[in-house]
Amino acid sequence: LYKKTESLPEGVEALAPLADAYANPVGESPAVAYILGRADEMFSAFRDAFRIAVRALTEEGAEKSEKYIALLSAQMFFLDVLLSVYTYGEKANRLAQHAFFRLPVVKEKSDEQENAVHLLDAYKKDMKDFSSVFFTYTEDELTALFPKLHRILNTLVYVLRRFDENYRAEKRRIGICEYSDLERYAYLCLRKDGKKTPMAESLAARYVAVYIDEYQD
Repeated sequence: LYKKTESLPEGVEALAPLADAYANPVGESPAVAYILGRADEMFSAFRDAFRIAVRALTEEGAEKSEKYIALLSAQMFFLDVLLSVYTYGEKANRLAQHAFFRLPVVKEKSDEQENAVHLLDAYKKDMKDFSSVFFTYTEDELTALFPKLHRILNTLVYVLRRFDENYRAEKRRIGICEYSDLERYAYLCLRKDGKKTPMAESLAARYVAVYIDEYQD
């Protein structure tokens, strides 16, 4: 965790807002907002894929396709319900109450029926996996858990602050810099308190543009 922060301008302090996020109620938590956003992305993607599959099955007109169309339509309705509720608790409750389907038995499947089977298998697996990772708790359980997480994470940030102070002091004592120090100190030379430093202003006056190789790194 420390290695992920040491080249950031804020250093360890970048972790403080993550800890403080758990001081918020569940409905205002950035962590929960992230979960809900990811959930809605997945629900929307499957709903759109099901809509395309239903259209393809209808156009193909193969025997027994109505079984797959009915199953896909039922799941589309369920996904619409999930997308219509906005709180963690409502989504968690509906997922917990949902009974997953059994695929219809069709011996010789058409191409579109095969596609529907693969799509429904992927949906079933992804929904179960997603629920087991992100919707393990009820909203009441999260409400009870958040203050504990807040205390634990604040303790972790405190320990990392102390480590950071001692580690940087030791590096200064023996006169060494790591690559992350070069990144961090270069940034701090150019920007302080969200504003350009005199050094940055001087460089900006001398150069029209800066070309950066390997910028993705």
